Amino acid sequence: MFSLLFDCFPELHIDKDDVWIYGTNIYQLYNDIVKEYGDDWIETDIDLPFVVSKKKYPNELRYKSDFINIFLVFDYERQDPNFSEEKILQMQSYFKDATDVGQLYINYPMVESYQEFPDSLDEFLSKKWQYPMKPGKYYKKQVKNTIMQEYVELPNRFDEILFERFHVTDQTLRTQCVRKFLSLNNADTLFGDITSILVDNLDITCKDTAIGQFYDMISRGQYVKKEVTYWQYMRQMFQTIIKMHMRKAIGIQLHNMNLNSEYEIEIGRIELDTILKLQNEASQKAMDPFIWILNTCIFIIPEYNGELLK
Repeated sequence: MFSLLFDCFPELHIDKDDVWIYGTNIYQLYNDIVKEYGDDWIETDIDLPFVVSKKKYPNELRYKSDFINIFLVFDYERQDPNFSEEKILQMQSYFKDATDVGQLYINYPMVESYQEFPDSLDEFLSKKWQYPMKPGKYYKKQVKNTIMQEYVELPNRFDEILFERFHVTDQTLRTQCVRKFLSLNNADTLFGDITSILVDNLDITCKDTAIGQFYDMISRGQYVKKEVTYWQYMRQMFQTIIKMHMRKAIGIQLHNMNLNSEYEIEIGRIELDTILKLQNEASQKAMDPFIWILNTCIFIIPEYNGELLK
């Protein structure tokens, strides 16, 4: 997801090599922080890159001074045995400055919530995830067939077909070929363009079959029909999705999803700690507990520059 997001918004100037996969959840990170700084860590100047690198890459220690911005992205995971409202609230209230200790983004119920792309805004605003929460695989299955998921997986799908069906083993060649496919934006010349890409770049058997399959896949894509590249099309989709999640975040805070269309939705109005408190309250109700489906990590875009949503 982040690789695609950075490709769609190159203005962020984020190096993909600086994206670290922590490999566990926020509650384990909390324990790692306590182990390094003690129980009163919240009164300390935490160096998060040091904590993470010490555990994951002990031979390549990094410090927050090595980074311009630090973003933490985690799933809510209330079903986790280590879940603690107190701990997660401490984390959200402490990590709120990307240029210093870091900015924490919690996704409800998980990061895949950005793939929610319903038929209407009202449908999305009212969408909840009921408790007791099932494991993450159930939510992933729910969003698996969304139009957003289909487009997110398109580059990987192209790569898999080249490798598995047409036995293109050179990763560099496959990557070049896929990026050229994603840059196509002219339906009138599409067949010839695909033919040129495959003939000029790949030494594969069954070229006619390959040309036919990729033409069928790409010609059905909305990005070519709209005469834009894949990344331009995905940027537009992300812009729409981010605005929807921003409106929902404000609605959760105000206990009002029916905001007037003239109500100005600004990223500065969103209070992530308030949202977390309300999600905690909703998810522990005696009757029909739930959380609002909401993705906050995509707010990285408007927090960097609100003009990127235009």
